[in-house]
Amino acid sequence: MRKYPAVFLYGWSALSLAVVAGCSTDTIAEKHLSCESGEALAVRWHEDSVEITDGQQRWELPRAISGSGARYADGQYELWEHQGEFSWTRPGAVRTLCHPTEAAAQ
Repeated sequence: MRKYPAVFLYGWSALSLAVVAGCSTDTIAEKHLSCESGEALAVRWHEDSVEITDGQQRWELPRAISGSGARYADGQYELWEHQGEFSWTRPGAVRTLCHPTEAAAQ
């Protein structure tokens, strides 16, 4: 078994964590959505996930398999974009359509 100095191993681990953390936090795009349910959402896309806030709560949803469009889901919450239209699903509520808007989410 080959031995490496502890400083090398700790430095490599810290560098790996920094690279992984940096990849997941870069915002690729951002939109504000106005939903037919009355909800206003701020959406930030990252490389493999989407961050959604409604001004009170925050959800981070991973990319999910989709036959068409872009879908993000965690088993309870789902944001699905297809041809510029969005649908938002959350526990205890009916799926609602959402449309991009210039207004900030409240």
